[in-house]
Amino acid sequence: MSDPHAIFPHPPRYGVHLTPDITPLSQPQLEAVLPTARALGLRWVVIPAPTTRAVPEEHIRPWLEQGVTVILHLHAPVYDPPAVGEVVPLLQAYARWGARYLIWFNRPNLQAAWGGTWTQADPAERTADALLPLLQAAQEMGLTSLLPPLAQGGDYWDTAFLRRLLEELHRRAPQVLAQMGLAVEARSFGRPLAWGQGGPEAWPETQPYATPPHSQDQRGFCVFDWYATIAQAVLGRPMPMFLLRMGRAYGEGDAQAVTDELAAIAALFGHDAAEPPPSVRLHAQVFGGAFWALAAPPGSPHADQVWLPPERPPRPIVERLAHTREQQEPKGMPAPSGNGHVPYILLPQDPEKTPWALELIRPLLIHLRATVGFSIEEAARHRRVVLVGGPGNFPPEQWQALRQQGVLVQEVQHGTDVASLLATMNRDKRGEP
Repeated sequence: MSDPHAIFPHPPRYGVHLTPDITPLSQPQLEAVLPTARALGLRWVVIPAPTTRAVPEEHIRPWLEQGVTVILHLHAPVYDPPAVGEVVPLLQAYARWGARYLIWFNRPNLQAAWGGTWTQADPAERTADALLPLLQAAQEMGLTSLLPPLAQGGDYWDTAFLRRLLEELHRRAPQVLAQMGLAVEARSFGRPLAWGQGGPEAWPETQPYATPPHSQDQRGFCVFDWYATIAQAVLGRPMPMFLLRMGRAYGEGDAQAVTDELAAIAALFGHDAAEPPPSVRLHAQVFGGAFWALAAPPGSPHADQVWLPPERPPRPIVERLAHTREQQEPKGMPAPSGNGHVPYILLPQDPEKTPWALELIRPLLIHLRATVGFSIEEAARHRRVVLVGGPGNFPPEQWQALRQQGVLVQEVQHGTDVASLLATMNRDKRGEP
């Protein structure tokens, strides 16, 4: 089995939730926020998505083109999960377009997530029931899933819920769990960022639903230390973690205090916007995080929380991070250049796969003036790279470095992928959406 952590990049970098809920931005609104996202140096964007229809490719492609990794947060009732056959076409489309990470469901440890069925059976076990078929389907398509974020505290105490969920998944499908990560809500609730740091080893008197007055618990930014301890205890190994809703949102306290807190968290991810308190550190298994939230459509009830509120000036954190961010480009690879419509087709290094790969890409060679080769250095000089056979045929650090550099990395594994890619590139040439 491949190294499960190779698919989770390091060092950790920050990103944003695109919007607070599944109400999408219009295409003009999306195009308006992209320059700000570029100025902030974002590496991740979490896009909320339904399971009844796909997020349009034109809402995913611009992020990939500027080196931002997309995480699709799939929202569906955990008590009535979608059938595998219903989501397979969506997953195939997302994999074809270059999205790689999924989050399934949202806050299943809250009674409100269960639509009146909360008391029917153990919610943690039922969450495992809902997850497993979907996780297996996603994994078969080369997509990496993250377990759903839990409400810190919650109606079913999150640390107890996580332990029970991991026990169930580990018992039923350890091979699936081995390739996954955790999505972790890391809200601060106005507490110091170091609240709860060190986890249960540092605060042994804290128990589920019972935090002594002199102790601390997981209801703070350092929740990752608590979850890491649980994963180690259940699985015998840590799990990679991606942080959601980091810190506080605007509207959750004094605006200046929120700005200072967000800047301090950005500093923990290698950004020099502020000096982080020396007592605060990210857990080694944290590979990224997202702030809440970048933008909202007009009329959204969450408009006061976002960094780019409709018809109002940007929040102070935007200018603060944009003016002080640290540029961290992969070294030893030239900046991409050339025509974005002319791809570099990167063939697998395995010589036994060369005849198959050349036959697969024959339509691309006929209709496009593409460059074909085996060199990652040569591929880095292009704005679009096609991986023949998918990322599994190449070292993860290579294609991840390409994406971080701003190269649009796509893949073809089947004839249908080639046809779809060819149609997309022809539309791009004509300037069609």
